[in-house]
Amino acid sequence: MKVGELYGIPFDYRIKEIEDLKPKEGELIVKVKSSGICSSDVKMAKRGHPILDLYGLPFIGGHEFSGEVIELGKNVEDVRIGNRVVVSWITPCLECYYCKLGLFQFCLEAKNTLIQPAGFSEKVKIPKKLQKTRIFKFSDRITYEQAAMTEPVACALNGINNAGVKIADTVVILGMGVMGLLLLQLAKLAGAANIIAVDVVKKRLNIAKELGANYVINFKKEDTEKAVMYLTENFGADIVIEAVGHISAYRQAVMLGRKGSTVLYFGGLPSGLMLDIDPNIIHYKQLTIKGSYSYTTNTFKDALKLIETGRVEVSKLITDHYKLDDLKEAVKKAGESDSLKVMLNFN
Repeated sequence: MKVGELYGIPFDYRIKEIEDLKPKEGELIVKVKSSGICSSDVKMAKRGHPILDLYGLPFIGGHEFSGEVIELGKNVEDVRIGNRVVVSWITPCLECYYCKLGLFQFCLEAKNTLIQPAGFSEKVKIPKKLQKTRIFKFSDRITYEQAAMTEPVACALNGINNAGVKIADTVVILGMGVMGLLLLQLAKLAGAANIIAVDVVKKRLNIAKELGANYVINFKKEDTEKAVMYLTENFGADIVIEAVGHISAYRQAVMLGRKGSTVLYFGGLPSGLMLDIDPNIIHYKQLTIKGSYSYTTNTFKDALKLIETGRVEVSKLITDHYKLDDLKEAVKKAGESDSLKVMLNFN
């Protein structure tokens, strides 16, 4: 079988043949059909990533994938050959300190549950343990590509839940990349009455309008803070979500909310940066500042349900399609501003 491995930084991807996977008792084999490329895959290939500190190189990434069950070991329950499934490449142990708090994304054993090889390969092997929190079936109402969007939708849903978006809220979202566009849709589903989308790429702002943004702001053409204040009668937004992953947006986010508002830091930053903001802004505006990281088993399950029922539009966000042989070019493309979600297709 063929896999795409990262051997070095930057972008040293190599396509190679490895021995075919065979299931042991309780295991199963999934033939990968579609695998999405995440911004974290781009960061990993470009400058490294904490996950490489745990697992080292070479490393087979790809954590947004779906496929078809093609082989079963003995005594596999609840799954059959031919099932269409989306797979969580890590899963909580359900027993550690954080799992018992319901913070499954911080599971102390998660690093020991990671699948290798993962979605940048023709097949994956699913371990026996904890399959019910890792494998989720889906119907033929959606495509493999749509199902492969479950993980990013789950991360966005975790963010909306953390932000506490309520009925009739005004929400500002900084950044209309794929995650910002998912956050936009989920904020609307949560009941937000007014959504203000901020970006600089015209194509992304146009998609934001199509997906329900009430107002869009091109921050190169107008002052974001002045525009937000104008649109909110000089009060500011109820919720501000940073979905860029840039320190300047982190600074700006606290300026855009009303008194008593919530600021959610969703976008990841390179390590070592410091956030220099006037603490009086937080104190005198009584801001609530939160972070959001990854997803939980529940948001993963709910995300797939939202995709299957058409409540979240993901097809418009898939802009580029590549084959596994072109993995290096695909990952580089995923880092360009004219791209949203890049998919590897294995058919």
